[in-house]
Amino acid sequence: MDDMERARGLFERALEHHNAGNLETAEALYREAAVLAPTRVSVLQNLAATVLSQLRFAEAQSLFERVLALDPTNDNAREGQAYCLRMLAVEQARDAAGRDAPMRPEEAGLLREHALLLETQGRLQDALQSYRAACIALPDDLATATRYAGVLLKLGHTADGIEGFRRLLADPEAPAGAGEYFVQLVLELRIAPEGQPPALEDLLVRALRECWGAPEVIAPLLLRVLRDRPHFAACLRAANAGPDAFAAAPDIDPLQRDPVLHALLVSTVVPDPDVERVLTLLRHRLLVATSAPSSVAGLRLPDLAFRIALARQCHLNGFVYARSAGESTLLGTLSARLHEALASGAVVPPEWVCALAAYGELGELDPAGLLLRAHAWPAELRALLDLHIRNRQQLGSQLARIPRLTAIRDATSQAVRTEFEAGPHPPEAAAPRRTPRSFAAYVAGRLGMVGTVDESVARRRKALVAGCGTGRHPIELASLVPDMDVLGIDLSLPSLGRAARAASALALPNLNFAQADILEMGGWKVRYDLIEACGVLHYLDDPLRGLRILRGLLEPDGLLRLALFSREGRRPVLAARAIAAEGGFTAAPDSLRALRQRLLALPQDAPARGVVALADFHSTSACRHLLFPAREHAFDLASIAELVAAADMDLLGIEASAAQRGAFRAHFAPHVSLRDLDAWEELEQAMPDIFDGMIHVWARLGG
Repeated sequence: MDDMERARGLFERALEHHNAGNLETAEALYREAAVLAPTRVSVLQNLAATVLSQLRFAEAQSLFERVLALDPTNDNAREGQAYCLRMLAVEQARDAAGRDAPMRPEEAGLLREHALLLETQGRLQDALQSYRAACIALPDDLATATRYAGVLLKLGHTADGIEGFRRLLADPEAPAGAGEYFVQLVLELRIAPEGQPPALEDLLVRALRECWGAPEVIAPLLLRVLRDRPHFAACLRAANAGPDAFAAAPDIDPLQRDPVLHALLVSTVVPDPDVERVLTLLRHRLLVATSAPSSVAGLRLPDLAFRIALARQCHLNGFVYARSAGESTLLGTLSARLHEALASGAVVPPEWVCALAAYGELGELDPAGLLLRAHAWPAELRALLDLHIRNRQQLGSQLARIPRLTAIRDATSQAVRTEFEAGPHPPEAAAPRRTPRSFAAYVAGRLGMVGTVDESVARRRKALVAGCGTGRHPIELASLVPDMDVLGIDLSLPSLGRAARAASALALPNLNFAQADILEMGGWKVRYDLIEACGVLHYLDDPLRGLRILRGLLEPDGLLRLALFSREGRRPVLAARAIAAEGGFTAAPDSLRALRQRLLALPQDAPARGVVALADFHSTSACRHLLFPAREHAFDLASIAELVAAADMDLLGIEASAAQRGAFRAHFAPHVSLRDLDAWEELEQAMPDIFDGMIHVWARLGG
């Protein structure tokens, strides 16, 4: 082995320790590599960064100087050197003026940079002091206030940190990304909402409504708040006692006015069986009240705002709640009355619209859109009508504009296309509001390691999102990385139509959609810097064949983000499928609803009952794919590593959410790296639902 090969091996080991925060070990390995390859810019630059991270500014400045002597155009080295010189100048000025002298604004700005460096290295108490001093010197600097509040949370000063974020996020000038950062901290630090100041609840409601993060990760926190409410507990007790007891339930006014429940209903599919039970009975009461008002005389009924919110939730979940034969009869009668009113031009009561919209698509009852022109509806009700009717009308024009890039000839691909055309997935929801960033920052944030992307590449980046469904992933990617051109492909045209409709509302010029089959893309000439295949390869007959085709579409330095079903997380799903097969259930809507009720009625310790904890169980389209897939494979970490290696690719690591990182750190000693696959496998054995049913990894071309 020659010196360059030995240096390369040392550099790779150093990079692992660098990303794991083991700075002293990383520095020693970088220094060994620098002796063998003294003119290797990447070695010297990373060595300088490691020294800088340990706040040895003079030494780091000297190393950045060596980098610039070898590569005068290196912007990262020039910025690093300038930062070191600024910090050295501040230290000298503070020493000369005396540490008690008032701080000048430019010094406070550098102090903020210094604090950020301390925070990055885990020296939180020191960072807190520096942020506090910077906040005093720069009281209007909201970016510094954001980091200060975050460090308070990290140090366990939870009430103070929450109050800091409350004040900050109440300011119209709050920095972009402050809300996203708050949600990330709450999840990663595993801050339980119970026993916290009311401000936490208010912030979480805003987070859900304003999309500071993925709704499905914020909703469980608010569900804990809701379930702790006395008025919800009273309604649940009545619901569990049966429909008759619920009809005489306590006053529902506190429940319908609960801001937590309202935010959940209008923002995301609510994945909770107890909330489902209460809402199912409330929906029934409202249908009866609308169809036969005299039968509920004397009962307090929800107001129009709550009826609209309930109808929006039912639309989000694809009308998954159970319905009785009596309800079907009432719906038929009410639908006939609606048709008569529309035909005659009679006034349609808003209560009719809400009742029908909670059970099915109004666009199927009113394909001509007469309801849109019937009245001057209240704004919230008009928005509900748009959701049901106008969006449905617009879908046809969206479909007509989507190009077909390949044929779909494979039998399994055709079956999967049919499956997802019958139920586009995932349910449409607002994309999280995120702060734009570079491609390198996007990868670092997802993968949790720096240095993966060569930032010196001048070409405009390209990304392919394979199996994009209704567009959530490509919309998020195009929003996050505006300097990257994103193409989302899928087999299902209805899914792509919904994706295009959602994207058009955001005006993303760097995003396009097309219909294509991965198995037909082997001859494509275009190459991508990033390919995301999340939740797609496990539907193929041969996942390795699909992975090899995607590998061939990568640039030499391109990256692959891959997500596959977890074998451990799929165990309750397999048990539920066995019950479906034994009972003769099908994917037809009524049969699927009946199957869900069968599963909900199982004892808590039944193997199949675990499926109720999965988010996919709580919407019609997702539940159909969960329990009646055309084809499916599941994996563990070892088999994913084998799959990636068989495609001649290198596995870079696991992508972990803030909540998953928090669980990992709570389970293992601090020195255990997040890149340790064996540790993650051990954690999955202890917590089978840790991956939420899907394992996300990153890979690149082998060698």
